[in-house]
Amino acid sequence: MRGTTSPEAAASFGPRLAATTGEGEPLRSRATGATGAVRAEWLVLRTPKGLVMAAEDDGRRAGVTVSGRAGDLLMLMKRRMPMTEAAVDVQGDTRLLEHWLENVLA
Repeated sequence: MRGTTSPEAAASFGPRLAATTGEGEPLRSRATGATGAVRAEWLVLRTPKGLVMAAEDDGRRAGVTVSGRAGDLLMLMKRRMPMTEAAVDVQGDTRLLEHWLENVLA
């Protein structure tokens, strides 16, 4: 499953979302402790046309990977807790995560 956020759709979510375009930079979030049929990993690509969500891991190396319990990931991704205080593990280019946090769900 793949989904794309078109520039037109991005504008309806907020002006900052348009700033999330890129050249294919991958951001991965991984929920630890997930069980059963619960999807525990998400890969988002910043493309020239907008964000693309790949539901399944295609083996691509992420520019940044954020791992932690689902609740902690949610707190971080919704900016309810700063990256420096969140109970998550960040591996890779933290600038990609910082850019995401500055422009998504603003």
